Amino acid sequence: MTVVVIGVGNELRRDDGVGPAVAAEVARQCPPGVRVVTCAVEPTAILDAWDGTELAVIVDAVSSAQPTDVRAGRVRPCTVADVADAGGCGSHEMSLPQIYALGRALGRVPGRVVVVAVDAADVGYGVGLSAPVAAAVPAAAAAVHAELGRWRG
Repeated sequence: MTVVVIGVGNELRRDDGVGPAVAAEVARQCPPGVRVVTCAVEPTAILDAWDGTELAVIVDAVSSAQPTDVRAGRVRPCTVADVADAGGCGSHEMSLPQIYALGRALGRVPGRVVVVAVDAADVGYGVGLSAPVAAAVPAAAAAVHAELGRWRG
């Protein structure tokens, strides 16, 4: 397996479930040779999912460092370093940049990582995405497919 799409998040924390929602959408039209998985931000699950891959596309909800920057439902492809540099973070105990650093230390990182980040509006307890984040799911899935197309191209 050389490509994996990882939908990260907790579906019981409202918009934090956008990663699994996008992964489900991508899986409906998944190109051959691409594995789609979902997981909570459990470092070993992510390290296992991307181990040995050439490309890992991670979909996760993020919160901007400054509330004025938050635009719920905004989709932006970026790298793990971009997420760290912009001060963005998920709603998880261990951030993607920290998991990536751990993977580097263990020699378990993919050749390339792309993060499709969706700005969250509500990560409180509950099931179901907020309206702006639910509306962003097709755009996030399209961003994932675009990354897969660049890899194949």
